[in-house]
Amino acid sequence: MNEVKFRAIESKELVPSQWEHLADSSLSVFNMALVALEDGYLVAYRFVSAVDMKRRIATCLLDGNFKVVPGSAKPFSDHLTFASTQVSEQSKHWFADPRLFELKGELYLVWNNGHTEDDFNQQFIVKLSGESALPLEPARELVLRAARRKTEKNWALFESDNEIWAVYSANPHIILKVDLDSSETEVLCDIDNLISWKSKYSEIFGFMRGGAQPIRYKDGFLNVVHSRYNMHDGVEYVPALYEFSAKYPFAPISELAHPIDLGFDPHSDASHHGFVDSRAIDLNPTTTWVVYPTGFALRGDQYVITGGYNDSHCFIATGKVEELAKPMVKVKATLQPKIKPVGSVDVSSVAGFTIEPIQPKLPLFWWEAKNRAMSPNITNQLFRFGNFGDEASEQLIAKLTGSQPRQALPGDRKLLAIGSVLHRASSGDTIWGSGLKSEAALDEHPGGDILVTAVRGPMTLDVLKKKGWDVSRVTELFDPGVLMQHLWAAELKKQSPEANSSRGKIRILPHFRDEIVFKRWHHEHLKSFISADNDPITVLKQMLGAEIVYSTSLHGIIFAESLGIPAIWIDSPGKEGHFKYLDYYAGTGRTGIKAAANLAEAFKMNAPALPKFDNEKLLATFPAKEIAELARSSQPAVEALIWAASGVKDFDRRTEINFTRQWDEQSEATWVKTKSASLTLMPMKLPRAYGTIKLQLRTCDMRLSTGNQQVTVTTSAGSQAVLNWSSGDMRAKEVILPIDAASMAQGLTIHLKATKVGPQLSWKSPTRFGSVGIVSIRTN
Repeated sequence: MNEVKFRAIESKELVPSQWEHLADSSLSVFNMALVALEDGYLVAYRFVSAVDMKRRIATCLLDGNFKVVPGSAKPFSDHLTFASTQVSEQSKHWFADPRLFELKGELYLVWNNGHTEDDFNQQFIVKLSGESALPLEPARELVLRAARRKTEKNWALFESDNEIWAVYSANPHIILKVDLDSSETEVLCDIDNLISWKSKYSEIFGFMRGGAQPIRYKDGFLNVVHSRYNMHDGVEYVPALYEFSAKYPFAPISELAHPIDLGFDPHSDASHHGFVDSRAIDLNPTTTWVVYPTGFALRGDQYVITGGYNDSHCFIATGKVEELAKPMVKVKATLQPKIKPVGSVDVSSVAGFTIEPIQPKLPLFWWEAKNRAMSPNITNQLFRFGNFGDEASEQLIAKLTGSQPRQALPGDRKLLAIGSVLHRASSGDTIWGSGLKSEAALDEHPGGDILVTAVRGPMTLDVLKKKGWDVSRVTELFDPGVLMQHLWAAELKKQSPEANSSRGKIRILPHFRDEIVFKRWHHEHLKSFISADNDPITVLKQMLGAEIVYSTSLHGIIFAESLGIPAIWIDSPGKEGHFKYLDYYAGTGRTGIKAAANLAEAFKMNAPALPKFDNEKLLATFPAKEIAELARSSQPAVEALIWAASGVKDFDRRTEINFTRQWDEQSEATWVKTKSASLTLMPMKLPRAYGTIKLQLRTCDMRLSTGNQQVTVTTSAGSQAVLNWSSGDMRAKEVILPIDAASMAQGLTIHLKATKVGPQLSWKSPTRFGSVGIVSIRTN
């Protein structure tokens, strides 16, 4: 029977004399970390006073009977200094989640600066004395050279074969290689390997998370961690335990299938266990109870587990380690590829590694309607081409710049042109001819450094002025769509108006949301309809020969009038707002224009007088210099899903990739046709200095092959991993590779080299041959 002795520690005993004034109010002293000394223990714990609610760290010494050594409590965080000048202000005043480790005969304390609103937090490590319980040197930052969580904490450092490692994640079991000698200001950490394993514990009690230092026991390390789960009354935290091998790559061996029994019932009256006030300060009101292990040590046949209760008090639990480990059950683990970190591979030595950078393209915002529903509440009809007014923006900018723009991605500095899209602008963007949808369209807009060179009309301009935007560059009011007929005049001349004689003398161009409704209402005029789902030049050609155009689409009106064809505005049954129409009319010197209520009323109306356009004057407003700079310098932020095969549902493939000629695109994957090939991603911004890229790969058909398939994946960041498929193994596999911001900013190149070529696993073309296929590329 596992007889566990549980002790609560009186918080006032843990108060350093320098902080006694902070103990006069409500006090939370909790989450005690611990390491064993020769004749006692060193502990570190969180200290929060209601006086100022700052997070502090204190340390003290315990004797062999777990009594506080008189006078040993120290205000540890008051003594901290930093080796780097680049630490945030919050790091100098906010100290959370202390953990103690013994590594290579030295004692270390790790902590973090808590949650930060706008940036990633920082995590630090410092060497400390087991005698004074104070720092021995300035603290250094722990830096992960891979993707990281916004708030980092609970890394479990350990020593094996004179090397320092850390458990970054319990499941999957991610192991970091830790270099304590990296530099005077940083301790660099790299992902070394990742092992998936099936946990029965987690099926009931939630995912295992960090806790204390893993401690060597027999052929493995015991790792005391915690998990959390939701209950009817709130969130509960419980202590958990698993074991991983002492031999590299430190695969999980066994787990306790239920929470650790620490000798008390957390649901019972806290005062029965020595906790006089179970919640001195309610630091986490979403929890019902918390038993959080943060310290672990072995002494002889006894274990010691320390931690926090309800984010308020410290506890100590002791028992026999053999009884603790006895109920553990074996687990099955699957090793993922070994990972070589950033900068570890000289890519010039990799045969066939070629970099074909993607030439920068102008980021342009336009609504890409293809394959979207035209009027989702009325019909299932999808756009086959796109909405002609939005597509006109792409074609016009391509014509003016001489190169194809690309769809703007999150984080891009971009151009906005044709359409009611001005509310989509962000700081760093350029506006040329855009408009607003309503007077309130910018009510929640933060503004910013936005270059406005032209807008659609005076109503849009007035809103910008009221919001304090800089409109000093605006000299003309117009929709750039009026220039389409001028720039494509030669092509339009080739189109004979007589070719449209079957359409009659009128044209009807409904807004895309109205198209099916108008066709149902006015099927007798079907021959005169022009669909908004069209190429913009086709729309212009189909208008030729008309005497008048009736439209609920603003760009139907604009296109017609630019051709010198009168147009009548019909109110949209799809409830398009009037602001944009009136803005355009006012920008062409016409006020008091009203929409016809329906087509029958429109037939009885006279069209407004046609405006005159000075095409050369309007073209002179085009900000060519600024747009060229946007094309050169803009980089989008990295998205979680960068690329996927065409058969992957709901993926908008906007990220540009250069595939060399050795690739063959199929719906289930894009295949390397030979044994090796490279691809290059467009330049993108990582939010931090380091990140990771994850590839899902498929191998060629191995069912008729002998031997294994081996695929080596190398990045231009100098990281590398090797995957293996045995004969008959048809599973898709994932590989995670560290990357850095510099490589992503240049355009990351990924090289794949396989040992075998065989039939692709394609249900469309099973006779095609290849070696390895990419299903998706992700970052995190």
